[in-house]
Amino acid sequence: YAPDGTVEWASPSLETAFGYRPVDVVGTQLRLVPPGEPDVAEAALLDAVARRRSVARTRSRARCKDGTELWIDTTVRLAWAGDDLMCAVASIRDVSALVADEQARLRSATLASIIDPHVLVEAVRDSTGSIIDFVCRQANPAACSYLESDPDTLVAARMLEAFSGGSVDPAMQWCRTALETGRPLSLDDQVLTSSISGSPRRFDVRIVPIGDAVSATWRDVTDRSSAAAAMQASEAHYRLLADNSIDVVVHTNAGGIIDWVSPSVEEILGWKPAEIAGRRMPE
Repeated sequence: YAPDGTVEWASPSLETAFGYRPVDVVGTQLRLVPPGEPDVAEAALLDAVARRRSVARTRSRARCKDGTELWIDTTVRLAWAGDDLMCAVASIRDVSALVADEQARLRSATLASIIDPHVLVEAVRDSTGSIIDFVCRQANPAACSYLESDPDTLVAARMLEAFSGGSVDPAMQWCRTALETGRPLSLDDQVLTSSISGSPRRFDVRIVPIGDAVSATWRDVTDRSSAAAAMQASEAHYRLLADNSIDVVVHTNAGGIIDWVSPSVEEILGWKPAEIAGRRMPE
């Protein structure tokens, strides 16, 4: 590149990598930046010029002549004559495969870090465009463990197969609804038949549409629901005993304010429960 940014020379590999013939770009200000994206390489180059540096390195997306896009690493070496920039030599390397591998490993690490079972399932449509099934594209270790399946078997499995014997109909409908409305679903305490044990279990479910797929996460809350039900039953039993006790039962908070008093207070002391609630014991 000349100091004004025009191309003075380009290697023949430019055509192989990006589809531009060197003869066509000489004398132009070649821009490989996809529409709407910032020119990262240019910004780095201007910063290097302002700081009188000799090298600038960037990684960014690039657009080929045919419209396809690549990830590239760009290294620009600047030649100076005192304070004057003589030229800039840019070497560009296609790193699309490297970036794809890094992104895949990042997605894998992200999935593995999710404690709850998580899957990404893609819609399977018939000739009319109607959704007839979903196929699993990603599954984290927690999902494989919960469904008692290895990753190779679960990934690429159909939902009708993976959840055979379970509550596949509600799950299918939730996924359809999320795709058709384009809105996430947040469902709590849903009763489904486990595809593993065959018994009813309770789940909190989160489903988020992504393109023609949905990201689904679930949490088995059967134990939590059972504990809550047991607590409610215990509280009901306690209230039944207190309401029918001949003794006066008083419950106060940490500040000594009466929260609740049994109905027997009216027969023994003449106060109605509502008249005592909110007062202090000495009163």
